[in-house]
Amino acid sequence: MSPASRPTRWLPRRACIVAVFLCLAAQLCLTATAAANVRLTHNATEDTSPCADVGSDGLPRVAWSRWVDGGHQIMWAVFDRSGEAVVGPVQVTASATSSGSPNISLDVQDRSFLVWQEGAGTSAKTYFARVDADGTIGVAPRIVSTGNGYDWLPDIATSPDGVSHIAVQHTYATFWYCAYRRLDAAGAPSCGHMPGDFCMFPIDKHVSIELNDARDPR
Repeated sequence: MSPASRPTRWLPRRACIVAVFLCLAAQLCLTATAAANVRLTHNATEDTSPCADVGSDGLPRVAWSRWVDGGHQIMWAVFDRSGEAVVGPVQVTASATSSGSPNISLDVQDRSFLVWQEGAGTSAKTYFARVDADGTIGVAPRIVSTGNGYDWLPDIATSPDGVSHIAVQHTYATFWYCAYRRLDAAGAPSCGHMPGDFCMFPIDKHVSIELNDARDPR
C-alpha cells in the first residue's frame, strides 16, 4: 500500500466513527430529556414547592405542598425511576392554617426528616416531622420555633445517625437574622440549652446570627 492511498482509506473510517458517536450522543440526549420530564403528581388541584433527597436504593424521597380541603398540606412519597409512587403519597400534616416551603434530608436508615413553614406572614413558624422508610410517620409534626417573631424558608441537613441541623430566616421587630436549631432523631433538642436560649451575634443593626448551642461537633 502506497503512502498516498492511506489517507483515502482512513478518512472515511474516521468519518464513520464520528457519525456513530454523534448518533449515540443524540440518543443519550433524547433519553435524558425524556427522563427529565417525568410527571410525579396528578392532583386535580395544586402541588407546589417540591424538594427531594435520594435514599440508599437510589430512589428519590420527595416532599411537597398540596392544596387539600381548603389549605396547603405537606405530602411525602418515594418514586421509582419511571415517576411512579412506590411508597405513598403520605399526607404528613392536617393543618388548619397553611403548610408550605418544605425541605427534606435523609439519614442512613432512609428516614426522611422534614421541616416546613407553618402559617403565613407574621404568624409563620418552623415545624418538623419524620417519615420512616416504610412511609409511617415516625415523629408527628411539631413546632421548632420558640419565642417571638416569625420564620421564613427553613432548611435542614441530617447526619447519618439522624441528628438534624435546621437553619431558618427569622424576623423579630425590625431585625432579620439566621436562626439555628439542632434536633435528635426523635425531634427533641439535642443540645445543652433549653429551646429558646440563644446566643446572638449582631452583624449590623438589621442583621445578626443566632445560634442554639453549636458546641456539638456533629
